[in-house]
This record gives sequence, structure tokens and C-alpha cells, in this order.
Amino acid sequence: MLLALFAGITAFAQKQNVYYMKDNGRQVVTSDSAYYARIISEPDSGSKLYNVKEFYRDNQLKMVAKSSDIGPGRLEFEGILVSFYPNGKKHEVANYTHGLYDGDVYVYYPDGKLQSVRHISYKDAAPEMPNITFKICNDTAGKALLTNGNGYYMGYSDNFKQIVEEGPVKSGKRDGNWKGVVDIDGVAVPYTEVYRGGRLVSGKATTKEGNTYPYIWRSLPPQYKGGIDFLIVFFKAHINPSKKFVGGRVYLKLIVEKDGSVLDPQVESAPNDEMAAEAIRVIKLIPYWIPGSKYGVPARVQFYVPVYF
Repeated sequence: MLLALFAGITAFAQKQNVYYMKDNGRQVVTSDSAYYARIISEPDSGSKLYNVKEFYRDNQLKMVAKSSDIGPGRLEFEGILVSFYPNGKKHEVANYTHGLYDGDVYVYYPDGKLQSVRHISYKDAAPEMPNITFKICNDTAGKALLTNGNGYYMGYSDNFKQIVEEGPVKSGKRDGNWKGVVDIDGVAVPYTEVYRGGRLVSGKATTKEGNTYPYIWRSLPPQYKGGIDFLIVFFKAHINPSKKFVGGRVYLKLIVEKDGSVLDPQVESAPNDEMAAEAIRVIKLIPYWIPGSKYGVPARVQFYVPVYF
């Protein structure tokens, strides 16, 4: 069915691109190992936003949205994004700005019942801890757990097979003792946190080995020794000038291991191939990064670095 879907698209290849994707969001070369297909077509008349649609292997619609970036990697979603379960029912409806949540997020159970409503914004917030106002949360039977920003919230994994976070809410904010489970390098790690009026006071994660890691920030990204200012100086000192370099930026995706080494840097977007190659060359010259952490636990961290030309 997926092959039939792609076959019907090839006649319009000059106007849209087709990508095969795994369930973890990574691109694959052929449809044989793909979990879904992503189709990015040219903007509508009068718009600068590309149309994005994703389909499951049986041609069932998985997601529809608009993006300012043509991909194939990280997309900059803009406006309303609607995702669907394989059974065709809505999974999530949310508004995006520059690829991030920006407004009310409606989440539904696989049977179509409303699970929760949260207002999420990244304005003046760290990526791992956006500003969240909890509005509504219902259990699987439709019974209200949280109304008008007060009560108890339960957040689930995408497939709704596991509760990943839960705790009391007061005036729309986390308040009191919360608990959950987070995936760190493929391992489920339980954690507990204490909040006061939406502010994280303290947290503690416990690994399967029994080691505990206190934290006050859920995530710390890898850093270049000396900070961002020194990283900018490093790029300026090592980028070789070329007439093929135009104004703009190259977005790199890096994975930094727990020992600070960099794995397979990739280009997410670039004005041209020459700038992409130069950004990769220079990033590989950095010998060592200060590794990042998740929930206090040292971890391999994927993050994005813009390289400005």
C-alpha cells in the first residue's frame, strides 16, 4: 500500500518530495523499513509555508501541518498541526511557532475521548522546561481529574501504554510532589520532583543500578569549553573564506557522548553544499565537549548548533 502511495506521487515529483521515515523519526532510504511516509509539497498560492502530510503504511493519514522548512530533517512547523492514531482518530491538535508548541495543546485517547488540554509556550523558557499551564485532564473513562487548572494531571507516552508523568496541579501549575519515568539512552529511569507554583525546586533520578542523581535542571546540553562566546570565536577562526559562501546559517545536528566525543555530525539545513561541508569540517575540529545530562544523569545528548556565515 505504501508503494502504491508513492507510485501515485512520482508524477508530481517536481512539486513535492517524499521521505521514508522510521517510527523514531529517522529517515531511511527505502520504503521496506519505513513506518510512515512524509510528503512535503510546495506552498499554496500566496503562502511561503510548505504543506506537510504523513501517512501510515496502509495509507491512513498520520499528520497534517505546514512548515517554513522543506526538510527532510528538522521541520519548522507553523500554525495548526493535527496528528492521528493508526485507527484514524485524532491524537493531538496543537499550534506551532518556529517548530515549537505555542498555544493550547489538545491530546486525545485512542478511542477519541479528550485526555488533556495544556497551554504550552517557549517564550523566555528553556527547551526542556517550557511554560505550561495545565487546564484539563480526564481519565480513560472520561472522569475529570483536573478542571479549571486545579486537580491532578497524568501524562502518557505517545502510544498510551505508560504514564510518564503525574502530579498535583494548582492554578494551572505543577505544585507539590510529582513522579514519572524518562527514557535516557534507551533505558527507563524513574524520577521524582518537587514543585512550588510551577517552579522546579528539586529533582532526583534513580538508575537501575541504584545510583541517584539530584538535579535542578531537567536537561543540560553539551557545551563547548568557555561557553557560546568561545564557540563563536572558534568558528570565526577556523572557517576558510570562499566566494561560494553566501550569507546565512547552517544547522548542524550533533550527538555528544557521555565522554564528550562527537558522533556523526549531520547537516539539517544549509544555503548550499559548500557551506554545509565547511560547517561539518570545522565542527569536527573541536576535540572535546563538556557532555550533557538528562534529569541529572550523564547522557548522550542530541542537540542543534547553528553555524553563521
